[in-house]
Amino acid sequence: GNTAVAGTLAVTDATTLSSTLGVTGVSTLAEDLQMSKTAAALTHTASAGATSGLAITSTNGFVDVESVRFTGPVIGLAADLDLITLTSDSVDIAGVTKTLTLDVNGAADVSGTLTLSGTTQALTHTGATGNLAISSTNGNVAISGKTTAGYVDVEGVRFTDLTLGPITDADLITLANGAVTVTGTLTATLGSTLFSAALSDD
Repeated sequence: GNTAVAGTLAVTDATTLSSTLGVTGVSTLAEDLQMSKTAAALTHTASAGATSGLAITSTNGFVDVESVRFTGPVIGLAADLDLITLTSDSVDIAGVTKTLTLDVNGAADVSGTLTLSGTTQALTHTGATGNLAISSTNGNVAISGKTTAGYVDVEGVRFTDLTLGPITDADLITLANGAVTVTGTLTATLGSTLFSAALSDD
């Protein structure tokens, strides 16, 4: 039959229960809780409500779930505790973020350097309308190809160090201090004034 214990049940040795253990009060365990079932679950079955929920907390420490460590709103690993910090409307990631696809629906604020490490990369605007603006509020914008033969394409214009031109004629214009060299044909459709010009038919 059933056995009801109205007071404290103290057990000093191993105890085996072949059925369900129902506890209506607080259970205090001084040792680990081990589950030997192949597929085990810790389930909360209270009725739904504004205050209904399951909390797994440590009063003075952390909670490990598999290899992930939770310490208050901070998530990380045992060797790197503060990889992710959660606050209201904000997720702070202290490490490197790697993803195959990143879809940002709002504004993105990057306080460090945004690095594209692939061999061939593109910054593409796919909106049905509107434009793409690259600007600096209080400084300059520097876009460069750092390799020996590196270049930057903007629409159909290729920039290679101080030269620019179409992709099929990349050195059409070369810039230097106080000079602009045009290796092709210079056509002016309106009145033009040349203060200094060196012409060559090479």
